[in-house]
Amino acid sequence: MAMMDQQLRRDEDRHDRQQDDHDSAHEIVPHHNDILLGRGGKNNQHVGNEQLRNLARAQRDTYRHSSKKGKSYISRQIVSYVRGMDPPARFLKKDSVTGRWVDVGDDIAREKAAQALRDAVSALHAGDKSGGGGGGGG
Repeated sequence: MAMMDQQLRRDEDRHDRQQDDHDSAHEIVPHHNDILLGRGGKNNQHVGNEQLRNLARAQRDTYRHSSKKGKSYISRQIVSYVRGMDPPARFLKKDSVTGRWVDVGDDIAREKAAQALRDAVSALHAGDKSGGGGGGGG
């Protein structure tokens, strides 16, 4: 019985090593078009995140005058656009357990795009309030 347990453990260990080898062969390495999710300046300064913010700024006037359905459409269009880039952008988040990057999928990607759009609108309003619009007195 003990010999069977040892053999079973060896087989499981070998399977785990093979799985680790297989996973490492498909490890995601972020490239310049990828959008990195998570807190911290490095993610925010990544070129893909900058591109996302630029796209959001370009759409902010349309976005802020759109219905809820229209806003959702714009955020989906941004996700579709960046996923169609060459190389295709991915929305990546670092797994806290494995430390590896994983693509979060289109639903969370759309939420990220919508947040970038809301931030772009907020920045526009903040500029208006700070006197950047050249308005009146006080």
